[in-house]
Amino acid sequence: MLPAAGMLAMGAFFGSTQAALTAFAGELGAAETAGLLYAALGLTSAVAALSVAAWPAKFTLAARWTACAGALTALAFLMLVPHSLGAMAAMMLLVGVPVGPIMVTVYGLGGRLAPAGRMGTAMTALASGLVAGVALGAGTAGVLAEGGGSPAALAAPLVCAAALALLGATSLLLPRGHARPAA
Repeated sequence: MLPAAGMLAMGAFFGSTQAALTAFAGELGAAETAGLLYAALGLTSAVAALSVAAWPAKFTLAARWTACAGALTALAFLMLVPHSLGAMAAMMLLVGVPVGPIMVTVYGLGGRLAPAGRMGTAMTALASGLVAGVALGAGTAGVLAEGGGSPAALAAPLVCAAALALLGATSLLLPRGHARPAA
């Protein structure tokens, strides 16, 4: 359940970020650029996800999740700072760095915790959590944007990142061995 909750929070981060960026770009008269802002996050997320294969084995899955989600929380707070498209694009490049490693880690932990013969079910639960989270996050940030503009909407990814950090810290409580990196 812990990895599924993590993927729900990750999806909510994605959905709320996308909605908040749309509100942000729209307020600057450039709503059509919201997808490019979001793509900047995806770019660095993908590169960082690939780097996880080279991370040291002593950096456990629980520690990875906690550290990366802590970094994401700090960066999500800083998403409130930019006031131009260029500054927000640069911010999104930074925000993407911990995202990919969180996803790789949570999927890895989900696979490690899956009961014997239930790997397919576990992976389906993780993917479903991600999709449900996107819908939840986008809807929530959309409502916040309508009521308070992009500053209000940008609070939603921050809350989602903090939830990911809390779940990551909870993963540190798993019995030793469950949260170690896969070989």
